[in-house]
Amino acid sequence: MCFEIDPESEMTQIHLWQSYQATFQKYAGTHGNLIAGEFIKNVSNTFTGASAQVAHSKYVIKGIRPRKIAHDTEGKDLVKCRWRTNPADAVQEQNAVFANENGKECGEFFSNGPKLWEHILSSHMNIPKKAPVTLNGDTAQLPQSTSKSAAFDFAAADPSSSYSCKWSSCSRQVSDHSLSVNLALLARHINTHLPDTGALAEQRRQNEHNSNDVEEVIPSNRVWHRTMADERNEAAGLPLGSALVLRNIARGVRKMAPSANGAAATAAAVEEKAHPADDGEQPHRDGEDDEFAVAIPEAPLSASAELMKKIFDPIRDKLFFAMAHNPTLKDHLTAVICAIAAGGG
Repeated sequence: MCFEIDPESEMTQIHLWQSYQATFQKYAGTHGNLIAGEFIKNVSNTFTGASAQVAHSKYVIKGIRPRKIAHDTEGKDLVKCRWRTNPADAVQEQNAVFANENGKECGEFFSNGPKLWEHILSSHMNIPKKAPVTLNGDTAQLPQSTSKSAAFDFAAADPSSSYSCKWSSCSRQVSDHSLSVNLALLARHINTHLPDTGALAEQRRQNEHNSNDVEEVIPSNRVWHRTMADERNEAAGLPLGSALVLRNIARGVRKMAPSANGAAATAAAVEEKAHPADDGEQPHRDGEDDEFAVAIPEAPLSASAELMKKIFDPIRDKLFFAMAHNPTLKDHLTAVICAIAAGGG
């Protein structure tokens, strides 16, 4: 079904008649076609409320319009060929009513994607099909394959022709491979424009992400603080200099000498390692229970760690805030915080 009832629409009788001829002329040899007068009279019998009229000095059919998507006799949507064509190159079966402006799109309808795909390769790209193969004197048969493209002989295509995807507004060009490889890749690409009619099509449709089911995104109240950046959108100026100074301070404090308590503890550890326990006593092993074990007090902070805390504790929260809200300085501030943590701060 290519037309539908619409009391507010109209179309010229000549367009309707031409579409009828384009569709059924090839069957005229076995099935006689209606003449123009009889055809126009039957429009009102087929579409309730439609009538032939004269409007604006034109003979029109009032009350019908072309469907955006044609249906078959069972109500299933047909697939429209949107391959761009020159008016002179339009296929003979093209229905002018459904073609795009000035006949720039083919406009022919097909029952499914694979038939439309074969139509594009055969009628628009003029790619020949492979000849039937005869084996051991048996009846000639087409090559058997699960791939639809196996029926086409890409190597036998005309090398002087220019090949590209002309589906609607697509402008994909062939690559620098050989002709047969280019056409095979282009044929595969054309499938991306066609509806999915494979055996698992319904399962894939069920698994598709439905944007209507997504919860509405709540706008974030975060405020971004952007500072000076150069032409490469990298930190620059005084903000960058300040971050680098803080990083260098943290690294310098970390390298300071430890306190006296820290030095004594280090010396004791070296002495114990040099002189293990005597008199048959076994040193305590990690992980073994010892009822006489005494909790060792935590070693005092080194001078560098104490100084690190004095310097950076008052601004620690501000450093984290700036790192989280300033995309320009975040990497440099991360380096500052890492240097503070490495120094015990």
